[in-house]
Amino acid sequence: MSTLAVGKQSRLKLGSNRKGNTMRKPPKTRREKKSGSGVMAFASRIFIAMLCIFLLCALSVGLLYGYRWLTASPSLALKDISISGNKRLTNGDILGLAKIKLGDNCLETNIAEVENNLSANPWIKSATVRREFPDKLVIKVSERVPGFWVRQGAKLNFADRHGRIIAPVQPGEAAALPVLEYGRGMDSTDTRLSALLDMIQGPETPFAMNQVAWVKVLGSKQVEIFLDGQQLALRMDLNGWQRQFRRIKTVWRDLALRGQFAQAAMIAATGDKVWVKRRSRETTS
Repeated sequence: MSTLAVGKQSRLKLGSNRKGNTMRKPPKTRREKKSGSGVMAFASRIFIAMLCIFLLCALSVGLLYGYRWLTASPSLALKDISISGNKRLTNGDILGLAKIKLGDNCLETNIAEVENNLSANPWIKSATVRREFPDKLVIKVSERVPGFWVRQGAKLNFADRHGRIIAPVQPGEAAALPVLEYGRGMDSTDTRLSALLDMIQGPETPFAMNQVAWVKVLGSKQVEIFLDGQQLALRMDLNGWQRQFRRIKTVWRDLALRGQFAQAAMIAATGDKVWVKRRSRETTS
């Protein structure tokens, strides 16, 4: 009895083993699924990146050939160059300084370079350049205006109305300008002098600027203005020159009313005093 029981149990056990050993594919794990989808996503990104690079290269090549075609197109060749604002410099001077000419390609012209070329000239204060497609360039310049001659050593220079040097006087250049002379330790950087020079060229003075022969800035920080027509010198301190010049004008009018103006050789104001130097008898005769 015990033997049969054992055998039966043994068979049942063996049968259960066979049933459990049937062949099945193991299910994919979550890690395997992720790795598969990651490979596909990476390949997709590589494809998109290569496509973008290809399109960019094609666009760049297209733009390059398009630019070359435009810069060689006869329809963009300059046929008109308009120049304004120049008085001292001729149109030919402006074109030479700008380094441009008719027939140059309008699109290829470097506007910033043209403006820099013009501004490098000492007579040009500022310059603006613009294109008007398809074939026109507009140039506007602002020139420096000379107000004085200034001597530096053996050289004579043009200077503006504030005494700032513009350029040396070249042989053959002529202009009716007063001479501005600086004494020791004085120069055009003094703002008081700049304001005084600006004033004497304005309408507040009892004389015209074409009557001024020279303006001297003395080492004693005084300014002397010599009027060629009247043979008269006006002298005042640089400090407080506005107040002193008003006093000089008052004396000027008083001398004119008295009929004694022609006898004055100098009207000077210093400190709180104004005095008149009369001409010598030899000079008046």
